[in-house]
Amino acid sequence: MIMFIMLKWIYYFGVFMSLDRIRNFIDMFLGDRYSLNIFSDEFMFFLSNIIDKNLVEDNMVKRKWDKKILFIGDLHGDYYSLEQTAKIIGKEDYLTIFLGDYLDRGEYGLETLIGALLLKYYYRDKVILLRGNHEDININTYYGFTVELIDRYGEFWKPIYNIVFKRIYLKLPIAALIETDNGKIFAVHGGIPKPMISLKDIERLPREDPVENPILLQLLWNDPMENIDEYAPSDRGEGIYYFGKKVFNRFIEENNIKLFIRAHQAVKNGYREMFNKKLYSIFTCRYYRIPPTILEVNQKLEAKTLRLK
Repeated sequence: MIMFIMLKWIYYFGVFMSLDRIRNFIDMFLGDRYSLNIFSDEFMFFLSNIIDKNLVEDNMVKRKWDKKILFIGDLHGDYYSLEQTAKIIGKEDYLTIFLGDYLDRGEYGLETLIGALLLKYYYRDKVILLRGNHEDININTYYGFTVELIDRYGEFWKPIYNIVFKRIYLKLPIAALIETDNGKIFAVHGGIPKPMISLKDIERLPREDPVENPILLQLLWNDPMENIDEYAPSDRGEGIYYFGKKVFNRFIEENNIKLFIRAHQAVKNGYREMFNKKLYSIFTCRYYRIPPTILEVNQKLEAKTLRLK
């Protein structure tokens, strides 16, 4: 019954829904968090509609934008931070970029990912959903999302994963390049790979789940480090690296980038500035005893943090 009413809302209100209605829409859609009927035809139709019609970007999304931009870091099932983010998005004419990692660790991964999809559905080109390293079946197996699906759907979790979530993962872009009047902003979940690649190389990367391509892996996993110049092996595992200041400076100079925005690290205070404030790391999940934080960048490419409650 809930799904039937939900589809009627989609049909009658479409893109004309008010922000209040979409908030009610999300609440109604989720209903009882542990009785969401993912088997229903209505649910599948709705998700398929979003995946096929809204998640259609290239590997690297390109936008021209002359207003404020919001960057959302790792959420990891923190649905409460997503709710607060939705309210902020509605206050101004923002371009909003989610930097990936909607799932794992927190208990509401399903709600968080679907909520982000609903915001994409409502705001269309004004919301970009990037892929993080946790949008991967192998990582979900170790960090909680597959357990969440098993708890909810038992033996049917795997076909649900393949029909719904694998499709979403394979549709999510890897990076975003935003062209403003004052320069370009590059956004990605992780960092600069070894060997360094061009932006055109990102557009040619495969879409795969699990992630096996070494360059794609590093874009989702690599981290910056200020006390090195080049690359150094990461303690995250084989094939993952820290990139240093010389690598960073070459990358932004060769690609004419003014600002580099990423997520991936549970940084103190929810954000970290590096490389003369040309790189920002953002973390929006509250489950690490870190204040959940998002980043706002204005037309002059000046960045400020916004703390969520």
